[in-house]
Amino acid sequence: MFLVVGLGNTGSCYAETRHNVGFMVVDEFCNRLNSSFSYREDISSFCTGGEKVIVIKPATWINLSGEAVKRAVSVFSPEEIILVHDDIYIPLGRLKIKKGGGDGGHKGVRSVIQHIGKDFVRIKIGIGKPDGDIISYVLGEFTREEKTVIKRVIDVAVYAILDIVENGLSYAMNKYNPPLEAKEDEGV
Repeated sequence: MFLVVGLGNTGSCYAETRHNVGFMVVDEFCNRLNSSFSYREDISSFCTGGEKVIVIKPATWINLSGEAVKRAVSVFSPEEIILVHDDIYIPLGRLKIKKGGGDGGHKGVRSVIQHIGKDFVRIKIGIGKPDGDIISYVLGEFTREEKTVIKRVIDVAVYAILDIVENGLSYAMNKYNPPLEAKEDEGV
């Protein structure tokens, strides 16, 4: 059984922002599997690959996501939890899968670590690093050109979730993580 958590802020004013890419990924994941969220609870449940998958979008602010995740994790081991979130230290157009580690300055990830520990799986979606204010950047919408790139990365992230569920973490990391010698200008 797996718990897939997308990080983001609720509300239509945040829907298309860089900080909501975690929500965008889990929305597309559910869409592909013909499932939908119960918006009252922000939870969806369905099966794929013989494994039960529960998908949540915490209804708290992104910086308090750990509170919602803690309520949902009682039956999951850390390796069964997949957290999907934005990362300014990964170039736009890339993603990285990893297990464990720190919060990388992401307050939503920090909240999850504070509530459940750090040994869960992460799919980090690169949104690029801003030249100016980080808060304005992550709460800003993607440009038209960036939307084309991020749509492709969201598609790849959906397949990465399926591969983790159906084929295991090692398989997915080998398939989706860039080789150590990859350059920043290479895409996913």
